[in-house]
Amino acid sequence: MATQIRYFGIRHHGAGSARRLKNALGEFKPDLIAMEIPAESVPLIRQLQSVTHQCPVAFVYYNPDNIRETTYYPLAEYSPEYQAIVYAGEHQIAIHPLDIPAGLKTWHSDLEKSETGGLSADQHRMINDPIAYLARRSGYEDSERWWESYFESWHDALDLFDVITELMQQLRLQSAGLDDRETIIREHYMRKELDLCIQKKPQRLAVICGAWHVPALIPDSGVPVPPMNIDLLSAKKMKTGIIPWTNRRLALNASYTAGIVAPQWSECMFENHSNAVNLWLTRAARMMREYGFDVNTAELIDTARLATELALLRELPTPGIMELQDACITILGKGDASRISLIMNELLIGQRTGSIEISASTLSLVTEFKQQLKAFRLNKYWMENSPEMLQLDLRKEKHLLISRFLHQSTLLQLLWCEEESVSAQALGNFHENWRFQWEPDCEIRLTEAAIEGSDIQTAILKISERLWTETKDLLALGHWINHGLKADMPELWNLISTRLHDLSVSDNSLIDLAELIRPLVSSISYGNIHQMDVAQLEKILDDIIPHIILEFPSQSAQIKSDEAQKLLRCMDLIQSFFYHFSKNDHLDLWISTLNLASTQANIHPKIRGRIWYLCLEQKWTSRELFVVELNHIFSKSARINDTAEWIEGFLHQSTGFYLFQENALENMQHWISALEEQEFREVLPVLRRSFGSLQMTERQRILRMITRNTGKKITLQTGRVLHPERDAIIRKMLQRILTPVVEPDAVNPDA
Repeated sequence: MATQIRYFGIRHHGAGSARRLKNALGEFKPDLIAMEIPAESVPLIRQLQSVTHQCPVAFVYYNPDNIRETTYYPLAEYSPEYQAIVYAGEHQIAIHPLDIPAGLKTWHSDLEKSETGGLSADQHRMINDPIAYLARRSGYEDSERWWESYFESWHDALDLFDVITELMQQLRLQSAGLDDRETIIREHYMRKELDLCIQKKPQRLAVICGAWHVPALIPDSGVPVPPMNIDLLSAKKMKTGIIPWTNRRLALNASYTAGIVAPQWSECMFENHSNAVNLWLTRAARMMREYGFDVNTAELIDTARLATELALLRELPTPGIMELQDACITILGKGDASRISLIMNELLIGQRTGSIEISASTLSLVTEFKQQLKAFRLNKYWMENSPEMLQLDLRKEKHLLISRFLHQSTLLQLLWCEEESVSAQALGNFHENWRFQWEPDCEIRLTEAAIEGSDIQTAILKISERLWTETKDLLALGHWINHGLKADMPELWNLISTRLHDLSVSDNSLIDLAELIRPLVSSISYGNIHQMDVAQLEKILDDIIPHIILEFPSQSAQIKSDEAQKLLRCMDLIQSFFYHFSKNDHLDLWISTLNLASTQANIHPKIRGRIWYLCLEQKWTSRELFVVELNHIFSKSARINDTAEWIEGFLHQSTGFYLFQENALENMQHWISALEEQEFREVLPVLRRSFGSLQMTERQRILRMITRNTGKKITLQTGRVLHPERDAIIRKMLQRILTPVVEPDAVNPDA
């Protein structure tokens, strides 16, 4: 008895195709299915049929020797291929893959002149994208919309597959059977595999593939078959797995395996085609209410009616996603697209994330990671609406192990958890604060990490070697080695330390070198606490600290304000080093360098102000010398902008006014009051920025001192004349700057 063959030309991820295919298979009842899917997919199909899962998921094929050679094959519930897999599993029939192996060397999809010569420009466009070609011929600019209008909404005829085949056959005849090289190779391979299926002599064989390929697989279809020898092609051995996927990735992927404009709409179309509009609007209303929109039932009914009327006006059989969007803007958005534009992407795509049960076939790193989550009771952080913060005390053994696992997660680049930064004085203590933000793509990143290596540590080493072997980013490298140390990975630490040392002694900017201080200090402190050998890191710091100090004065001279701002950060980082290593041999060099720079006129005033703050705070200079500096900076000969920037530098990220003697504050007030109107307007933004960085309590204290000292004699000789009337105006302006923006009685100057 001859095998009865039926061809089902599908559209990948087409909800209508999936629905019709599901019904057609139930009616045809095949005992073997041949499907366009990579040749390595047989174990994946069996795994998917045997484990608990939720779509979307993806088959992944990867070369363990070259991670860049990775292919994903997404499957949603409304994917025809997924429905075929489900049907085969329920009826215990085999699926024979038709497509070329994922490990086969592929070609670019450029048309070869030898295979397309003589074709018109119109035929070239048809070959490149047959669906878009038909859409344009029908007056549609959007091929997705054309397909939905003519096929996805056609639900009353099972013979539609024959209609699609005839349509594609005519297009293939017009192109004389020519196509891009990769497609021709794939179709040769599919014909060969189809012959193998027929040799098994099934009674009913269902052939499922993209609609464009069907005419090339049907014998005697009249479509010319270009010659191609595929016997010499060799495939690389690929490893495989099944991973969770997301609606967002289905939408972002523009290849033939995805690129869905509106996954949520496709879900509704597949779930209940006749009621898809109401299903989608129900989801939209629920989501809009979550975002604070007031949506009532009457508005939903009006929206559905308007979408239907728009479809009639556009001569469409049923409303599509474009009609629904327009109706939502008109009714729910009150005609203003901006009202719902922020959530429209969410309405179209959604946050659905797939899942798959851990099994023996699961990627081993994924299994290890999930076991660690369970062992450390971190499962609640690996899900939506998870707790945001976790505090760890590293003196507790379990907390230390959790910390190492979280640092390993960071090195795996899961973007799931982040260690909160701490103040310079707190570096290297026994506490860590972690912030969590799980999102669906975390599952994908975990799988991508699992492709790098069979276990967590192997994957981290491979990722590190790939990322950092040639990098010149000192700061990123410093943070990476900090995480490696805290992840208890000495192999990684030794590998990266060598690269870090090479970069630190090369030609780098002062800012880049200074930014390296904090992660290195943190690493050394951590290593000392946990009895690790950190001699190599200490040597790196011992090399860069004196280099930064010696170069600092020359880098601070004759520079612009924005460059000075960056050097303030540099000063803070150097000071953070000495906060932590107060007995370091380089401290004397730092003190002498600052004292020398504090008197040099060519040093930027913002830097000089900050130098005086540090020297006063650490008692590295005398009050008498500070008064001399104040005499100079507030003198009539000093440039107004230089004085303002000196103040900004002095108050940079600190409450430096407690270092001011009371008469110094009075004379600053005197200097401000003596400014001409235009001068005051020029320095006002700088003063606002300077005082605005202070804590509110500090600003209130300054305000009380100013108001209390009215009428006192000014002792500092600045050479400027005080205008009493202007002084009263300036006091009111200072009060506005220094007073918090709350109720008028929030600050009582007389208190």
